[in-house]
Amino acid sequence: MNQLSQGKREVQIVKKFAAICPYKINLNSINKKDPPEPDILCKLENGLELSFELVECLDNLIAKTPSDQVSLKYLLDDEKNKLPLCKRMRFKRKYKNALIYIAFNKKYSLMRRKRSIPYLVNFLLNLDENQIKKDKIELNGCPEIKWLVFAGEFMLGQFFALEALRLLVNPL
Repeated sequence: MNQLSQGKREVQIVKKFAAICPYKINLNSINKKDPPEPDILCKLENGLELSFELVECLDNLIAKTPSDQVSLKYLLDDEKNKLPLCKRMRFKRKYKNALIYIAFNKKYSLMRRKRSIPYLVNFLLNLDENQIKKDKIELNGCPEIKWLVFAGEFMLGQFFALEALRLLVNPL
């Protein structure tokens, strides 16, 4: 989020707060300030100044999950792109329009899930085309990956989607 949109968001949050808080905040006095000042400066109806420093409280697990998933997705793409040219071309032909959903087993560490990626790419490369279906495929011999599913024929190129990669949206 850029500085301008973050500042607008902060003003919106304080205005919503001002509408329900017991203080009589003059809504027209709410102004975004630059560091090192607090985020928002405003005045009460009696003229007293009030400032707010806004922070976002986010559970570490919620913040970590998307980061881990993005990291795994990039590693998948990198591993696929490291294949020798003939294997990479075979992979691209095989999965040219595929959306591949992958569910990693969260009980294993991120490092261990990362180490399973070469196995996954090799598995995909050697998967018989008759086995490619829209049902879940379990990878026996790789406990870090719970399952994968193929979806399809509507994209340009392969795309890896990882379970639990969610868009966290602003409640405003």
